[in-house]
Amino acid sequence: MYLVAQEPSDTSTTCPMPKKVGEWINKSVTPFGKLNGAANPAGVIGKIINKSTIADLSEDDWEFVFGVNLRGIMHCMRAQINVMRDAGSIVNASSVAGDMSFARNASYPAAKHGVIGLPRTAVKEIGD
Repeated sequence: MYLVAQEPSDTSTTCPMPKKVGEWINKSVTPFGKLNGAANPAGVIGKIINKSTIADLSEDDWEFVFGVNLRGIMHCMRAQINVMRDAGSIVNASSVAGDMSFARNASYPAAKHGVIGLPRTAVKEIGD
């Protein structure tokens, strides 16, 4: 499940599957005719934060954190870019962990590093 909004309103949703993100974005754009900007704040921490080293990190914990913190943002960006072909701004929220590392907390900073790198790649692909 990808939480796509902190406080659901008419133009936000909780998406159980990534393909639903595109449908949600298109539904949100329809009444307004376009999408000028989007914000993608996503963040969860794993159950074993501060308890497990990389060597002992569970696959489930890793997938949960990356699923929300990075994959969820990627699915949102992909759908947003598809409706912002001519102009628009997308803001992705990372955290201080996007520039730092912390022992016994591999999945969160790794995902947040990705949140910083993903839009940098998008700029190179579609321009600024």
